[in-house]
Amino acid sequence: MNIQISVVGCTYEQLAVLESSFACDSFFNASFLSFTYQEAQKIKDFKSSDFIIFYFTSLSISATGIPLDNLDISSKSICCFDKESNRSKLLESLGFKVSYAPCSPEDLIYKIKIKLSDELRSKKKSETTTSSENTLVFSSMDRYVMVEKDKLIRASSSGNYTTLFLSDQKEVTVTKQLGKVASKLPGNKFFRVHHGHVVNRTFIKTILKQNQLLVVLRNQEKVPVSRRRKKEFLTWLGLYI
Repeated sequence: MNIQISVVGCTYEQLAVLESSFACDSFFNASFLSFTYQEAQKIKDFKSSDFIIFYFTSLSISATGIPLDNLDISSKSICCFDKESNRSKLLESLGFKVSYAPCSPEDLIYKIKIKLSDELRSKKKSETTTSSENTLVFSSMDRYVMVEKDKLIRASSSGNYTTLFLSDQKEVTVTKQLGKVASKLPGNKFFRVHHGHVVNRTFIKTILKQNQLLVVLRNQEKVPVSRRRKKEFLTWLGLYI
């Protein structure tokens, strides 16, 4: 995993040991940025860092406002103290991870691994959920088919069946009436322009003003808009008659 770690208040010796320890761990490909407390107070923004390690000594505790000026970074920080203090207790109560001497590189790597692994799992779960929300499952004559909403150009009624027209030029006929298919589609993207047709807003190219409105899709297909749905359709598009 490629990560950027900012280190504040670290001696050259500590930084060298950190870099060496991280280099020996196959989980990380870490790059380091080192700051003094004075530099960190001027920056006050570590949003580009994947993780921040603060080294506090009895002398530095009262000399800096870092990281209290950056409470939003508590979830990706470790504060290393040589002994327990009121400040260390305060930071811990505010959500910062706190370690006490000896803060070995191995201990830091372990804690950062846990944090980043949790983030990866959370991200993967979120991506899976998003993918699931974008996928519809329909029954056809001989199988179940998965259809991505973003690829659905339009749907047309075929009696008790519905034909789905997809952007990869595929057509899928499912054993559901158009009304039931339409009920599964998000109303901000799909509109039933006609008793027999549902269109995806994303694929509308233009609308022809004729005796009856015609929706021209990006694949050049034309879909009629019923007269009784004309006003509602134009309102849905943000247009006014």
